[in-house]
Amino acid sequence: MSEGKSSNKKLIWYVLFAIVTVVCCYLFVVIYFFYISPYNISLRLTFWPFSTEQQIGEMYSEALVKVSYTYKADEFDDEGEEISTIGVTISKDGFILFPYSEIDKCSDLSKIMVMTSSGTVYKGKFLYGNRDYNLALIKCENAKNPNATIKMPFVKVYDSSDYSDISNVIVSTPKLVSSSVWTGGVEDTDYIQMFTKEVNGKEVGSYTVEGGFLIKLSGTYSFQGGAVFDSKAHLLGFSYGDTLSLGTDQVFVLPAYAVNYFYNDVAKAYKKGNDFENDLIESLVGFDKYEADQMQRLSEAAGSEYDDMIFFGDDWQPVSSDFEMFNTSDVNGYYLFQDFIYDSIVIERDSIITSVNVNGQTEDIKYKVDLFSMLWGAKSGDKIRITYQKYESTGYRTDSLTFTV
Repeated sequence: MSEGKSSNKKLIWYVLFAIVTVVCCYLFVVIYFFYISPYNISLRLTFWPFSTEQQIGEMYSEALVKVSYTYKADEFDDEGEEISTIGVTISKDGFILFPYSEIDKCSDLSKIMVMTSSGTVYKGKFLYGNRDYNLALIKCENAKNPNATIKMPFVKVYDSSDYSDISNVIVSTPKLVSSSVWTGGVEDTDYIQMFTKEVNGKEVGSYTVEGGFLIKLSGTYSFQGGAVFDSKAHLLGFSYGDTLSLGTDQVFVLPAYAVNYFYNDVAKAYKKGNDFENDLIESLVGFDKYEADQMQRLSEAAGSEYDDMIFFGDDWQPVSSDFEMFNTSDVNGYYLFQDFIYDSIVIERDSIITSVNVNGQTEDIKYKVDLFSMLWGAKSGDKIRITYQKYESTGYRTDSLTFTV
């Protein structure tokens, strides 16, 4: 009996020792990520999931920065106007993500300044921007000592374009602005919207966001725009006040998922001292059916002088009968406004890319994001087949081209 009791006591001590060890290890991890190495906010929340949404939003604010640049109205404007926007740090060494449309007016991309929530100021180097996803990437550089190590709080980017599994959202602004936090829910996960600008008194298409989503916030009377997160420590996207607001409490969110298609390549090129270029993507100049229809509507509203024209590429451009045919047909795809020329591959303008196959995986193209999502992930050595249609006198002719990146 005594041996049995002794064994039971040993077992109890082993269990207690195991529990104490696990608790101590957990506390060590919490202390490490909160106090010793608090940079990865997403990981910090993974190990300490007991915070309120308000506290989580305040944590996210640590990764938000104020990005400033100078806008000059013309060549005679000596001083210019300082414009600021909100960016989000997505890596410890200071890679910042923000909407590309926010720097459309930037007169000198070499004079970007970044201020963190702690008040530290860095010089921002513009690395890459994409109008179709409306995302831009800059890198913080130490203005006084270029070789100094940069360590900044950061968050992870949501790695999917499907927002249907998200229910609650948290919107934060930088501590330097207002340090405000709003909460809300996702209302529509597949919302498309074209944003416009005024050129010579005429409203023209600026860019189209595909696959964005609508959120409904509480207490938005003071909302001026910010970064949108879920409660699991992922950056979902951006929303910017009056430009994207659809009402007093309903807000459109610019998705941030596309950064996963180019961030690693851009960062890799930067670390090698090179500028990033994606010849494959940059050879595609055109739009999908939704965007084409919206652009045509805006040109019609601009007056009879703009008949048979659309505003594209920062100027009014004549359109062909093929464009009219595309708009009135039931053919979906990516309409090429210019010839697609990549290496020795050429697809004539006015063709419609209807599907893309990358290494055996095929995607039908309805929106331009479908096309770009496939091609952003294409690496050197990948085999690609582009299927397209071209209108001829006898109707649409389907053809395809196969090549290796």
